[in-house]
Order: sequence, then C-alpha cells, then structure tokens
Amino acid sequence: MEFEIINENDDKETEQDKRRHLKGKKNWRGFGLRLVCVEKEISEFVEKGGSKEMIDLKLKEVSDLMEHCYCSGTGIVVNFGDLKVLIGDRDGVSIDAVNYVVSQLSNLVEVHGEKLWLIGAAGSYETYLKILA
Repeated sequence: MEFEIINENDDKETEQDKRRHLKGKKNWRGFGLRLVCVEKEISEFVEKGGSKEMIDLKLKEVSDLMEHCYCSGTGIVVNFGDLKVLIGDRDGVSIDAVNYVVSQLSNLVEVHGEKLWLIGAAGSYETYLKILA
C-alpha cells in the first residue's frame, strides 16, 4: 500500500516536500494509510470567518472516503494542523467556530473510529499546555 497525501489546496512543490519529509519518518507506506489535510479549511473557518459549507464539504469528503471503502488500506489520517487554531482565547478566533469544528471532528471519530485517526501539532509548549487544560 502507498501513503498518499490528499490536499487539493497545496501546489505540487509543497506536496513533494511533504512526501520527502514523510519518507524520512517511520515507514508509513507499510501501514497503507492515507493522509487528508484539512488544516487550511479549519484555519480559514475559525480564524477568518470562512464558510461553514466549505468545512462541511471537506469533512463530508473524508466521511465518504471511509464509507465507500476508498481507502483500501488500513485507514485515513486526518491532519488538522496546528492545535493553536483550536484554542479559543486568541483574538480573531470564533469560539463558536472552534466548538463546531471540534464537534464535527468528534463525529467523524465516533462514526469511523476504527479506521480514522486525527493528528495535529503543538507549535509551542504554551499551546500544548492550553490544549491539556
């Protein structure tokens, strides 16, 4: 199985950089996982008042991938990016939007938890501590 990055918003160079970076990590290819990046959609929705329809569409795509067995490997990893997006105490961040995103991601895990994983990154120790709180 091959590890595939799905993100229509990235240009080819960025996608190649991600592939090159992942090749240096543990052998993901052997696991047959697919990676779906939703970082841009979540960031735009939470921080810039983006479209709810856009985030719903992206998460529906993930759900459809799971339901139609498009991922013939062991599952799908949904990368939602930097965890600071989900901290509602910053300027310009809509707490309602954060709550909505968290509830939608939770629903995905509840429905498809056996073959779906969520990943994100804490860019600082401060962000990490806030997420734990």
